[in-house]
Amino acid sequence: MKNVLKKISTFPLYGAFIVPLDQGAQWKHIQFDKIPANNVSFSKSLILKVDKSSSFLVFPLETEKEVESFEIKGKYSGGLNLPEGKEQGYGKADDFAFKFGFILPGEEKLTGVKKWLAPKWVKKVYEMAPKDQGLNHLELFAATTQDKMLGKKRIHPASDFFHEEYSFLLKDSGEFSFEKKINGSLRTLALWLSADGDNSKSSFSIEVTSLKVHFKE
Repeated sequence: MKNVLKKISTFPLYGAFIVPLDQGAQWKHIQFDKIPANNVSFSKSLILKVDKSSSFLVFPLETEKEVESFEIKGKYSGGLNLPEGKEQGYGKADDFAFKFGFILPGEEKLTGVKKWLAPKWVKKVYEMAPKDQGLNHLELFAATTQDKMLGKKRIHPASDFFHEEYSFLLKDSGEFSFEKKINGSLRTLALWLSADGDNSKSSFSIEVTSLKVHFKE
């Protein structure tokens, strides 16, 4: 298919943190319970191969940071097999080429019965919080295939841990370049990147060639 450069508004990213994409040891690949995991590889870029699968990567930060903006570039190959007429994000259409975002600090901790009942992936995420601190929620920015969904926000019906905004339009295979300025205060402990095709039985790949996050001084 013809490569199409898709770009959302431009703004300066001076002094941005360039996230390493060729060092797998710094990224933590975490699998959801009872769902096949994506195939993840690192070279000069970060590649997520989705085959009716879903999983996510977390990049822990050394210290808590306040996010000002971010930029993500890459290549999308294949496509989502969403049911015709279904709104993306629900039922068998609850799959996205990618979601990028941030794990926010808070007071919620996994202790006692909560920890015992929590899925393994939840425990692994909470283990990344400092011992004297808990987590609040995930703030995610998703690439949608549907024009009508662009700009919408939601708290995921399956878990209020996932706060999502459909920020980018990504319909076809090809190169992409997206930028996002954060409105208001958003403090984070770690970066999150996910791709999923388990609900729609989709197969595709996302190659991230550049990822920059601009933190406030």
